[in-house]
Amino acid sequence: MVRILLIVSLVFISMQNADAACGVPLEIVDGDTVRVDGAEWRLRGFDTPEHSPRAKCDAERRLAEIAKRRLQQIVDGCSTLATVASGTKDRYGRELGDLIVDGRNVREPLLEECLARPYNGGKRNGWCSDESLSEQPCKK
Repeated sequence: MVRILLIVSLVFISMQNADAACGVPLEIVDGDTVRVDGAEWRLRGFDTPEHSPRAKCDAERRLAEIAKRRLQQIVDGCSTLATVASGTKDRYGRELGDLIVDGRNVREPLLEECLARPYNGGKRNGWCSDESLSEQPCKK
C-alpha cells in the first residue's frame, strides 16, 4: 500500500512539474517577440519578417506568418520552457532576452530553417527586395 501511494505521489509530482514548466502564460506576438505574463519580450540574436502593418510587402507578411507559426509549434510541443532576461530593454521598451524550450534557444531552429536571420541590433536588412528574398539567411 505504501509503495502504491509513493508511485502515485511521484506521478502526480511529475505531472505538476511538467505543467509548471510549460504552464507559463506565453503569447507569440511574431517570430521574434513573445508576451510573458503580459510583458513583451524581444528575443535576442535573430530577426524575423514583420507582420502588418509594419510589413513592407506581401512576401514579408507571408514569411512573418510562417515564422510565427513555427515558433508557436516549438513552444506548443515543449516539456520545459524558460525565459532568460538580458537585463536590458530595446528602443520600444521590450525586455531583451532568450526563450529556451527543452534546453534549446528557440532562435536555433528558426535560423536553421531559414525563417530568421542573425541580428544583434542596429540596422536590419529588409525582406522585400528580390535580393533579400533570394538570399538564404542560413546554410542548409
